[in-house]
Amino acid sequence: GQPFPATRQETLNLGWASVQRVFIDQFGVSPDQIASAYLKTGDTGAMAQILLRRTRTQRELRLQDILDFFSFLAGTRTVQDRQDALYRVLR
Repeated sequence: GQPFPATRQETLNLGWASVQRVFIDQFGVSPDQIASAYLKTGDTGAMAQILLRRTRTQRELRLQDILDFFSFLAGTRTVQDRQDALYRVLR
């Protein structure tokens, strides 16, 4: 999807491989667990909810937190920095 208005040229550049890497490396989720959760839902956000339910307690994210996260991703150049940011917002 496009998180920013069409008038903005920014992109997140946070691909599937980065999402998987964060879940495997930071949350100890196996590739099979990722595949199973994704196949159940067909949605990356719903998959994340299923997987994170097993690994941590829920915390509330404010809309401002998400906007800050998206803005950070749009301005970040390295894959590692984007993966680190995803981990911070999900933990």
